[in-house]
Amino acid sequence: MFKFDFNVEDLDEEISQDLGGLSNESTDDARPSETDVPETLVAAETHSLEKMLSKLPDSISYSFIPIQLVNGSSVNLPKRELFDARLQLLSSDEDSDDALRGLGEPSDLLAGIYEGGFKTWECSLDLASTTSRLLPNLLDENLRLLELGCGTAIPSLFVLHSKLSQPVKENTKQKPLFLHLQDYNKSVLELSTLPNLILTWYFSDAAKAFRSGSAELEENEGELELSPELLSAFKECLSTYRITLAFTSGAWDSFVPLHSSSESQREDYDLVLTSETIYRSSSLPSLIRTLRACAKLPPVTQTIQTDLADSVQKLALNSETVTLVAAKVVYFGVGGSISDFTAAIRQAGGEIQILHEHTGGVGRQVLHIRWLR
Repeated sequence: MFKFDFNVEDLDEEISQDLGGLSNESTDDARPSETDVPETLVAAETHSLEKMLSKLPDSISYSFIPIQLVNGSSVNLPKRELFDARLQLLSSDEDSDDALRGLGEPSDLLAGIYEGGFKTWECSLDLASTTSRLLPNLLDENLRLLELGCGTAIPSLFVLHSKLSQPVKENTKQKPLFLHLQDYNKSVLELSTLPNLILTWYFSDAAKAFRSGSAELEENEGELELSPELLSAFKECLSTYRITLAFTSGAWDSFVPLHSSSESQREDYDLVLTSETIYRSSSLPSLIRTLRACAKLPPVTQTIQTDLADSVQKLALNSETVTLVAAKVVYFGVGGSISDFTAAIRQAGGEIQILHEHTGGVGRQVLHIRWLR
């Protein structure tokens, strides 16, 4: 096991507030309890890129988050400002979900209604950093990635940033990337996830030519105009790099892979990422069913080896999924914990290896899950 720690005190004010998140014991009374979850959860729904692009505002405000990588370097990832997404949500005519109610809660969560996706939570930074261990090897292969409970999608943004940092290749040699983003709330995907993907492209090496020809967009630092030309260039870049974006909202138990009627219809992924999704014990069964349903399982004759390098090698052979989960050791007042999650994973036929551990304050870990059967 390796360990790394980094100082997050210089992150912007919004992130500093988020770092308390569910780990702040003083807000226990404001947090959702196990009995607060609605009986009927939001059903899974897919959303086309074109339709989501059509709902974007004329411009967005942004800032950067520094991601400290395991090799000692850092990457600044752009993300839409929380206040900007909140303003668009307030002015929206749609009543598609109740995320606005959740944003007003002291805990920034409303169980089964709004699951905290507009804010950036600290474990997502850990997960992005840990994912850097897998790159660029994974990007040299056909990669299908799923991020469950993505929210601001920091880990996926890092993967996209890494992909777009590579020199463009001839189409026949360019390895495709299928990036599937899932969040409980549709509004999170529309107002946060997609804008962050666009920002990541815009500030990448792949968009240098577009930026140099659109100098006027640089004049308002911290704000980006989402012109038709910019969105067209974004889509063209996705095509050039053979990147496909997919978006799904709703509860995990109605997520498509769970309802495939045959093995040939299964939606298998090479890399599955999720962070801050085990905080409520009652949601563990559906999360674990989804993690397992989306994974390519090792052959029944294969001996389990919980070694990440071994998993990456098998991933290159397209035979097994790498699943990484980032979480706090315990979520005070909510009921979730890594110990409960570990026990549930083992009961479901999996094993866990700790890849990263942060011991200051409320402990955090990044876990590697492999399935025994």
